[in-house]
Amino acid sequence: MQTITRVFHDVAKLKRDDIFADQTLTPITALDDARTPAPGWVGPSYRPGGIVFIGINPGGGGDAYRRNPTDDLLYEKLRAFRDASPSSVNPAFEEANKAWISIQKTHSIWRVINAALQAARLDVNTVSFINMLPFRTREDKLPNVSTMERAWQLAARKQIQVLEPGAVVCLGYKATHALERFSHHDHIPRIFSLKRARGDTHITEEARQVLAEFSDWCESRYHGV
Repeated sequence: MQTITRVFHDVAKLKRDDIFADQTLTPITALDDARTPAPGWVGPSYRPGGIVFIGINPGGGGDAYRRNPTDDLLYEKLRAFRDASPSSVNPAFEEANKAWISIQKTHSIWRVINAALQAARLDVNTVSFINMLPFRTREDKLPNVSTMERAWQLAARKQIQVLEPGAVVCLGYKATHALERFSHHDHIPRIFSLKRARGDTHITEEARQVLAEFSDWCESRYHGV
């Protein structure tokens, strides 16, 4: 876990200028949060060969977005992790993970993550979650290819390498396309792509079909069936 902590800490210390060539996609609301990387979380019982969920980037970049109490808690923990000294980085990472897992259960994307966990009979504490791009973007717009490639090289690629997943579950086609575009030189044993409904109001039929395949794969790999 020490190496995982170090890599996630490196991502947590990234600046927007490390990835973005200009300020075009910098949100105009909650600027402190927009400047704070959201590296993702690792369940306390995650082990190499486990499942990594990957989204495209954190939400909350809309011009009309207003912070809420979960933002207060999550970004407080993320900044504490970012600024942690070597002696305090491990407990800070644990606190950030614990807070994010709890908070993510209140977000709409949890409907998709939870459907996958239930289909595969997995506990949330045994999996991990990251973003292709660890920063919010204005109006949640997707950056250009060169920006996404920098994000891949500086963040997601290093995280996947250190996590050594048995499979990656992409949350939405944007995440799928980005991962497939940039990971062709990397060994990812299996990729599952879940199509998301707008607002994650329900599980799409396409996602249900993939979840059935994911369930069978997990039964064979993790449950000995």
